[in-house]
Amino acid sequence: AERDTAGLAALDLKRRIDALTTEREQILASRSAMPARLLGARDLIATVIGQPASVLPFAGEILRVVDGEEDWRVAIEAVAGSFGTHMLVPDRLYRDVLAAVDTLHLGARLHFDRLLPAAQAARGIPRVPGGALARKIEPIPGTEHADWLNAELMRRFDHLCVEGAEELAAVDRGVTRAGQVKSSRTAHLKDDRRDLTDPRNWTVGVDPAERLEQVVAESRRVAARLEAVDGEITTLDRVRAVGRERRDACRRILETTW
Repeated sequence: AERDTAGLAALDLKRRIDALTTEREQILASRSAMPARLLGARDLIATVIGQPASVLPFAGEILRVVDGEEDWRVAIEAVAGSFGTHMLVPDRLYRDVLAAVDTLHLGARLHFDRLLPAAQAARGIPRVPGGALARKIEPIPGTEHADWLNAELMRRFDHLCVEGAEELAAVDRGVTRAGQVKSSRTAHLKDDRRDLTDPRNWTVGVDPAERLEQVVAESRRVAARLEAVDGEITTLDRVRAVGRERRDACRRILETTW
């Protein structure tokens, strides 16, 4: 049983190494830290419409956390992490992407947003206070979609950033440092399925080089664990072999006619 348990552990570790190797190769090829399934879906769409994948950025690829606001990372990911995985489609490519998505099997859950012209995007932008989550994220300087992104940030993420539950109770829309989100006077959400303190789970403004370092570091840890488990298996096999040899020797003695 001990040998079987070690064998299963080794198999799981080998699968994890394979997955990390695939992720490393995808980061190097795409220069993106987005989840592999989303990158694969975008590549399929880009191929069908005859455009480079770079014209269909994910929001998280062209956003960043405002300097000095890193302490609010958990709150940012709790509220805006999903938006970070949205694929952004320029208005001129909207119908092409719409048709491609409808005919392809993407192998992923893809949310995409149509980038309306700047003049339309700027209509009806609400006033957002300085303490809102929208003020803690910004477009990467130089991105061509900055106006649309700024407008969307103000519309979607006017949640006030508060320290804890007591302050959250006093606002209509807000988020705590721990990532509890209040989207109306009655609706609340705390999603702990992902550890939002772990950079591997972030989607907003993640540097691909940093994500690559994280993947490489995890690969080393898993490889070291696999080496240890393989050593345990070798020891168990050796003990089993010695026991088998002793049993065979005893059997031969018993079978010997004196």
